Amino acid sequence: MYITENAHPVTLTDITLYADKKPEYYCGIEDGGVEGGGGQADFCEAFGAGAVYDEADSSYVWTETTDNWSGFANKDKSLHPLTLSGGATITFDASVPDGDVDVYFKFENEPYPGNSVVVDTDTKTVTGTAETTYTIIVPAQTGDKDVTYNNFLMYVEGNGKKVIIKNVNLAPNTEYTE
Repeated sequence: MYITENAHPVTLTDITLYADKKPEYYCGIEDGGVEGGGGQADFCEAFGAGAVYDEADSSYVWTETTDNWSGFANKDKSLHPLTLSGGATITFDASVPDGDVDVYFKFENEPYPGNSVVVDTDTKTVTGTAETTYTIIVPAQTGDKDVTYNNFLMYVEGNGKKVIIKNVNLAPNTEYTE
Protein backbone atom coordinates (compact mmCIF):
# COMPACT_ATOMS: atom_id res chain seq x y z
CA MET A 1 0.00 0.00 0.00
CA TYR A 2 1.27 3.45 -0.86
CA ILE A 3 -0.12 6.72 0.42
CA THR A 4 1.01 9.69 -1.60
CA GLU A 5 -0.86 12.48 0.19
CA ASN A 6 1.79 14.41 2.07
CA ALA A 7 -0.21 17.47 3.02
CA HIS A 8 -3.29 15.80 4.51
CA PRO A 9 -3.61 13.24 7.31
CA VAL A 10 -4.87 9.84 6.25
CA THR A 11 -6.75 7.50 8.59
CA LEU A 12 -7.12 3.81 7.76
CA THR A 13 -9.62 1.65 9.63
CA ASP A 14 -10.92 -1.91 9.37
CA ILE A 15 -8.22 -3.13 7.00
CA THR A 16 -8.17 -6.80 6.05
CA LEU A 17 -5.44 -8.37 3.92
CA TYR A 18 -5.96 -11.63 2.10
CA ALA A 19 -3.41 -13.92 0.51
CA ASP A 20 -4.14 -16.53 -2.12
CA LYS A 21 -2.63 -19.20 0.11
CA LYS A 22 -1.49 -18.91 3.72
CA PRO A 23 1.70 -20.93 4.18
CA GLU A 24 1.90 -23.63 6.84
CA TYR A 25 5.25 -22.24 7.96
CA TYR A 26 6.89 -18.89 7.48
CA CYS A 27 10.64 -19.38 7.67
CA GLY A 28 13.43 -21.75 6.78
CA ILE A 29 12.34 -24.96 8.49
CA GLU A 30 9.48 -26.99 7.13
CA ASP A 31 8.36 -30.17 8.83
CA GLY A 32 11.15 -30.21 11.41
CA GLY A 33 8.96 -32.16 13.82
CA VAL A 34 9.21 -35.81 14.73
CA GLU A 35 6.57 -38.35 15.61
CA GLY A 36 5.33 -37.85 19.17
CA GLY A 37 6.14 -34.14 19.16
CA GLY A 38 9.37 -32.22 19.26
CA GLY A 39 12.10 -31.70 16.68
CA GLN A 40 13.83 -28.61 15.33
CA ALA A 41 11.92 -25.40 16.05
CA ASP A 42 11.67 -22.32 13.84
CA PHE A 43 11.36 -19.18 16.00
CA CYS A 44 10.99 -16.68 13.18
CA GLU A 45 7.89 -14.74 14.19
CA ALA A 46 8.41 -11.87 16.60
CA PHE A 47 5.35 -10.78 18.58
CA GLY A 48 4.80 -7.72 20.74
CA ALA A 49 6.38 -4.31 20.34
CA GLY A 50 10.17 -4.28 20.31
CA ALA A 51 10.94 -7.97 19.66
CA VAL A 52 13.07 -8.15 16.49
CA TYR A 53 14.16 -11.21 14.48
CA ASP A 54 16.73 -11.01 11.65
CA GLU A 55 16.70 -14.07 9.41
CA ALA A 56 20.00 -13.10 7.74
CA ASP A 57 22.07 -13.99 10.82
CA SER A 58 19.48 -15.80 13.01
CA SER A 59 19.61 -12.98 15.54
CA TYR A 60 17.06 -11.88 18.09
CA VAL A 61 16.81 -8.59 19.96
CA TRP A 62 14.57 -7.64 22.85
CA THR A 63 14.85 -3.87 22.65
CA GLU A 64 14.77 -1.53 25.63
CA THR A 65 11.25 -0.44 24.64
CA THR A 66 9.88 -3.98 24.32
CA ASP A 67 6.56 -4.98 25.86
CA ASN A 68 7.30 -7.34 28.76
CA TRP A 69 5.29 -10.10 27.04
CA SER A 70 7.10 -9.82 23.67
CA GLY A 71 8.86 -12.87 22.31
CA PHE A 72 9.28 -15.23 19.37
CA ALA A 73 6.88 -17.94 18.18
CA ASN A 74 7.82 -21.27 16.69
CA LYS A 75 6.13 -21.38 13.29
CA ASP A 76 6.76 -25.04 12.46
CA LYS A 77 3.54 -26.62 13.65
CA SER A 78 4.84 -30.15 12.97
CA LEU A 79 6.40 -30.04 16.48
CA HIS A 80 2.90 -30.18 17.98
CA PRO A 81 1.01 -31.64 19.65
CA LEU A 82 3.27 -32.78 22.45
CA THR A 83 2.99 -33.68 26.10
CA LEU A 84 5.45 -32.92 28.87
CA SER A 85 4.40 -35.71 31.22
CA GLY A 86 7.95 -37.08 31.07
CA GLY A 87 9.60 -33.68 30.75
CA ALA A 88 11.76 -32.60 27.83
CA THR A 89 15.21 -31.40 26.81
CA ILE A 90 15.78 -28.22 24.79
CA THR A 91 19.18 -27.64 23.17
CA PHE A 92 20.27 -24.64 21.13
CA ASP A 93 23.45 -23.08 19.77
CA ALA A 94 23.94 -19.43 20.69
CA SER A 95 26.38 -16.56 20.96
CA VAL A 96 26.27 -12.90 21.94
CA PRO A 97 28.37 -10.29 20.13
CA ASP A 98 28.44 -8.10 23.27
CA GLY A 99 27.53 -8.87 26.88
CA ASP A 100 25.03 -11.44 28.16
CA VAL A 101 21.45 -12.29 27.16
CA ASP A 102 18.95 -14.46 29.07
CA VAL A 103 16.90 -16.99 27.10
CA TYR A 104 13.92 -19.05 28.22
CA PHE A 105 11.06 -20.94 26.60
CA LYS A 106 7.34 -21.28 27.25
CA PHE A 107 4.87 -24.04 26.41
CA GLU A 108 1.15 -23.27 26.18
CA ASN A 109 -1.70 -25.68 25.68
CA GLU A 110 -3.11 -23.17 23.15
CA PRO A 111 -1.92 -19.79 21.87
CA TYR A 112 -2.94 -16.71 23.86
CA PRO A 113 -5.71 -15.91 24.76
CA GLY A 114 -6.85 -19.56 24.85
CA ASN A 115 -3.95 -20.73 27.00
CA SER A 116 -5.11 -22.18 30.30
CA VAL A 117 -1.95 -24.21 31.01
CA VAL A 118 1.49 -22.57 30.72
CA VAL A 119 4.94 -23.98 31.50
CA ASP A 120 7.98 -21.67 31.64
CA THR A 121 11.46 -23.19 31.49
CA ASP A 122 14.43 -22.14 33.53
CA THR A 123 16.49 -19.31 32.09
CA LYS A 124 19.89 -19.81 30.45
CA THR A 125 22.33 -16.92 30.21
CA VAL A 126 24.08 -16.82 26.84
CA THR A 127 27.59 -15.37 27.08
CA GLY A 128 30.51 -14.98 24.72
CA THR A 129 31.08 -14.50 21.02
CA ALA A 130 31.87 -18.18 20.35
CA GLU A 131 28.87 -20.30 19.38
CA THR A 132 28.13 -22.62 22.31
CA THR A 133 25.51 -25.35 22.81
CA TYR A 134 23.14 -24.72 25.72
CA THR A 135 20.73 -27.20 27.33
CA ILE A 136 17.56 -26.60 29.31
CA ILE A 137 15.86 -29.51 31.09
CA VAL A 138 12.07 -29.24 31.33
CA PRO A 139 10.86 -31.15 34.41
CA ALA A 140 8.09 -33.71 34.04
CA GLN A 141 4.70 -32.05 34.31
CA THR A 142 3.16 -34.74 36.48
CA GLY A 143 0.22 -32.61 37.58
CA ASP A 144 -0.68 -31.94 33.94
CA LYS A 145 0.30 -35.30 32.48
CA ASP A 146 -2.64 -35.38 30.06
CA VAL A 147 -2.24 -31.81 28.77
CA THR A 148 -1.36 -31.44 25.11
CA TYR A 149 0.81 -28.42 24.25
CA ASN A 150 0.24 -26.70 20.92
CA ASN A 151 2.33 -23.54 21.28
CA PHE A 152 6.10 -23.23 21.81
CA LEU A 153 7.58 -19.76 22.45
CA MET A 154 11.05 -18.31 23.02
CA TYR A 155 11.91 -15.22 25.03
CA VAL A 156 15.17 -13.25 25.12
CA GLU A 157 15.97 -10.58 27.67
CA GLY A 158 19.00 -8.47 26.96
CA ASN A 159 18.03 -4.79 27.04
CA GLY A 160 18.74 -4.15 23.38
CA LYS A 161 21.57 -6.67 23.00
CA LYS A 162 21.62 -9.02 20.04
CA VAL A 163 21.77 -12.78 20.53
CA ILE A 164 22.33 -15.29 17.72
CA ILE A 165 20.38 -18.51 18.25
CA LYS A 166 20.40 -21.50 15.91
CA ASN A 167 19.43 -25.17 15.93
CA VAL A 168 16.77 -25.08 18.64
CA ASN A 169 15.79 -28.70 19.23
CA LEU A 170 13.00 -29.95 21.48
CA ALA A 171 13.10 -33.57 22.63
CA PRO A 172 10.16 -34.59 24.83
CA ASN A 173 10.73 -37.54 27.13
CA THR A 174 7.95 -39.99 26.47
CA GLU A 175 8.15 -41.93 29.73
CA TYR A 176 5.80 -40.87 32.49
CA THR A 177 6.46 -41.98 36.03
CA GLU A 178 4.19 -41.37 39.04
